[in-house]
Amino acid sequence: MTTSSQTAVSADVGLETRAETQVVRVITVVFGVAAVAFFALAIGPIVEQSRYLSTLSLGIMIAVVFGMPVVIAVASALLPLLALRAPHGIYSVCYSTVLVAWVPALTNSPMPIEASPWPLGVLALGTVSAALAWRAPIAWTLLVVNSALLGAVRFFAAGGVSIDIPIQDAIYSVAFSAIFTSLAIVAIRSARELDSVTRIERATATRVASTAARLREQNRLDALVHDEVMSALYYASIGDTELEATVRAQAVRALAEVSSMELDTSANSAPSSAEGLSARLRFTVASLDDSVRYSIIGARSASI
Repeated sequence: MTTSSQTAVSADVGLETRAETQVVRVITVVFGVAAVAFFALAIGPIVEQSRYLSTLSLGIMIAVVFGMPVVIAVASALLPLLALRAPHGIYSVCYSTVLVAWVPALTNSPMPIEASPWPLGVLALGTVSAALAWRAPIAWTLLVVNSALLGAVRFFAAGGVSIDIPIQDAIYSVAFSAIFTSLAIVAIRSARELDSVTRIERATATRVASTAARLREQNRLDALVHDEVMSALYYASIGDTELEATVRAQAVRALAEVSSMELDTSANSAPSSAEGLSARLRFTVASLDDSVRYSIIGARSASI
């Protein structure tokens, strides 16, 4: 039954961040598709600049910059939100590492000043990934840091012959990448607000249903006490022998009503068998989210 309980808890956690999870998954898929598109556009510069880098360094950089987003996008359908943030955080750090490693990896330098290293053209991938992994302030900080690294790479890769073009490229990259980073941050923030509203509505509905159930039970109990129990006790206290049969019948009816209420209360209490608990968990999870897969492993003979 441990597995069953964990399934129910996992379903509840998933419901708490359902909208945010869906938004992050959609952005992740777009992120993977964008990486493929960027790779197609960067094939020319990659081939032209291959003579400046060793084959091993070039292969690693291509795998990191363009390969990791595709792998993350494919895995996004299977990962929960917390597990999905981790690879995005790893990718954003790896992308910054590629920028830092570009100049040390050069085997034939300097590069022409007009030849911009191809990783600099996909700066948005690293910053969007940071927005999916961390809070907005961290993503914006990384955007500024990566843009500064971009300018430094442009300057040192060209042998420091000009500072104007690297500065212009860094400013352009900040403006261009900020668009996609802002879109990702706004989408995630909206999804979190939707999840928050959904949690409040669910809690309110639960409280209302619980209050209504208690009121119904209280009204039923009040009616039983007033109509049956108190009436039977009152007429029994009179001691009129002519009413003895009537009082006896009413007392029997009152006891039957009490017994019936006890049986209903017992039926609504926690199940005592593993099968009963499993059935109730399955029903509860399915009523909240029919996409959750529910399974039980093992058996339990003792009562709960």
